[in-house]
Parts: sequence; C-alpha cells; structure tokens
Amino acid sequence: MTTGAAVMSCRDVSVRYGASVALHDMSLDMHRGEMIGVLGANGAGKSTFVNALAGWSRGAAAVSGEISLLGRSIARVKPHVRFRSGVALVSEGKNVFGRVSVSDHFRLIRIPAPEDTRFRVTADEIFELFPRLAERRSHLGGQLSGGERQMLALACALLSCPRVLLLDEPSIGLAPMIVTELLQTVRRLVDRGLPVLLVEQNAEAALKVVDRVVLLETGRKVLEGGREVAGDSRIQDAYLGKRKE
Repeated sequence: MTTGAAVMSCRDVSVRYGASVALHDMSLDMHRGEMIGVLGANGAGKSTFVNALAGWSRGAAAVSGEISLLGRSIARVKPHVRFRSGVALVSEGKNVFGRVSVSDHFRLIRIPAPEDTRFRVTADEIFELFPRLAERRSHLGGQLSGGERQMLALACALLSCPRVLLLDEPSIGLAPMIVTELLQTVRRLVDRGLPVLLVEQNAEAALKVVDRVVLLETGRKVLEGGREVAGDSRIQDAYLGKRKE
C-alpha cells in the first residue's frame, strides 16, 4: 500500500553519450509500499535509467536533471554515498563474490544505525525469505546457481537497510519457477513497506507483482499507469520484445 510522501523522486533526468541521448527527461516518484515496473524492449533505456538513479552511469555519460532521496538532492552524489544513504541497486547477481561463502557475504555488510526511514531485516529473516540460501550458507558464491546468486545479491542489498531497492533485470538467465519465487519474495518485502523499482524485460512476470507500470521506448516514457494498462498495445509490444517501427 502506497503511503506518505515520495521516498525517492527524479525530475527531467536525461542521460547523454556524446550527441546520443539514451534517456529523455524522465520523471518519477517512488513511495513506501509501492512496486513500480519499468518495462520496454532491449535498448529502451531501462538500465540506463536505473543506473542513473544509483549513480552508476558509465564514465562517458552526462547525466542531467534532479534526483532526490527523502527530499534531499543526491544528483551530484557518488554511487557509494548513495548506497550508504539507502539506495540499493541489484544488477543481475553482480554483487556476489565467488570465493566468499553465503554467510560471510552477510558479515561483510555494514549495517547502518537504526532509522525509521530504513527497511530493516536480520540474517535469520533472510534465511526465512530465501530457504535455498539457508541450505547453502556454507557454499561459496561461485558454487551457487544463477538463481541462487541473484537471491544472495538481493539478500545483501536488504541487509544494507535500504530506503529504496532498485532491481535491474533480475529474471535474466533464470528458470521461470525461480523468477516467480524471486518476484513473489520481493512483493512480500514491498507489502512490508519497502519501495521497489523493478526494471524488467519480462513484462508477463513483472505485471503479476507490480502496482504501477512505466513503459519506455527509445529512452522516452510513453506510458504510465496501474496494472490495468497491461492491455495497451505498447505494453504488448514490450512483452513480445518488439520495437515500434
């Protein structure tokens, strides 16, 4: 359930690589208890958008516009500072160390001081959310399957006590059953109040769990609404992975 003022907002965010504009004037608000799905075909600007929010735009990128967290601007703030402030990005299981055990991943996370605006979860709760990780707590990151690595990356992000969670294409390379399990777990976290932005090409899976949908085409927001917009032909194009001619 959406509550209160926006936790994270962006206004007129654009990303340029030289003369090429990858994202055009993107504006969006994220609230507690809300999951927003950002959909679109390959190259639509989905990952460009989420990386701009987290501060991880590639070195050659020029990012303009305003990004704020709890009403304070973070547009000029470095990625690691955004992370410590509560902006957690999970990107295709890349947050996993191959030679570190599951349990030791959790010990590496720096837990911030308690604050009402942060989402808090314990390691014991993580193992309840992800029984597969509990069964493999002594396994090294490199010994895990793709789905398990994605679960571990998500678990580490949750232990950082995020204010917002940004998920970039969590379904890539995963079996449908694992995708369903992962997204249902994320949905339970949202229902506990965590704001989540889900960047996803698998619209069919995303539409089952999100509250609001944003559709991007060639770096522009062309549609925004609740799940009821799923029947729009442009959403169908995104689901089929087609580009508009």
